[in-house]
Amino acid sequence: MTGAETSREIEALIRKTLRHDYHPELVKMYGQLSFADINHQLVVTAAWIKLYGPQPELLLLSGKLCVRQKLWGKAREYFSRCLAQGPNAEASLEYGRLLESLGEMDGARKVYQDGLLGLVPVFFHSWEKTGTGTHTGTFTIGAVDG
Repeated sequence: MTGAETSREIEALIRKTLRHDYHPELVKMYGQLSFADINHQLVVTAAWIKLYGPQPELLLLSGKLCVRQKLWGKAREYFSRCLAQGPNAEASLEYGRLLESLGEMDGARKVYQDGLLGLVPVFFHSWEKTGTGTHTGTFTIGAVDG
């Protein structure tokens, strides 16, 4: 069995499963498969968005596929919609890269900064739970909700 045949089998299994139930990890796996027809993948992800709503994983995947097809405006829209739902490091990175490639350095810098600041509460929440370090106080940057 060739790599292309294996990819087709994996794609078929993922599509069959996602036809009935939403699994974010399967969406991520689907995005890692290589296909010659990116437009087909965009049609599939659009159908999933229609079926399951604008899930962050679907919006991120759609944005990444649009970048591959050089659909800059659609990619920007998908990344923005994904980030509007909450912090997402991968979406921030991909959106920042897109903006950089378009020469929008200030916009890219803001997306990267917002992405990093969105991770701060997650990092410190994990840090306090594990008990690592010697700090026992509270750490706040800007207007972080907690």
